[in-house]
Amino acid sequence: EGAAPSGSAAHAQLMRALFVFPLALRPLLEEAGVSLHGSPPAGSPSREPWVNLLAQPPFSDAANFRHVRHGNAHGRLCAAYAKRCGSLWRPDMVQRWLHTCAARLVSMHTTSSVF
Repeated sequence: EGAAPSGSAAHAQLMRALFVFPLALRPLLEEAGVSLHGSPPAGSPSREPWVNLLAQPPFSDAANFRHVRHGNAHGRLCAAYAKRCGSLWRPDMVQRWLHTCAARLVSMHTTSSVF
């Protein structure tokens, strides 16, 4: 118990976190020093730059779905997380993982009738 998830479970959990807190992605990338307009991380299966991913749902319209009462608190928590943990997301391997999961979430969102 308490072991970190690996493989597909880790991907699923990161995608879930991105889906639940889509407004956290941009501040996290900025704090990690990621170029939003640059090339995607080497090794990512998606060739979309970050700016293109952020311009698509669920990231582009995330503000429309904020919690009415707790939206501001969620925003502050996301900003605090980015400030405190942004450096953990700087390594190339971690950026590749984040980019891969964000791109997959965008793909699932745009090709599924569930959303």
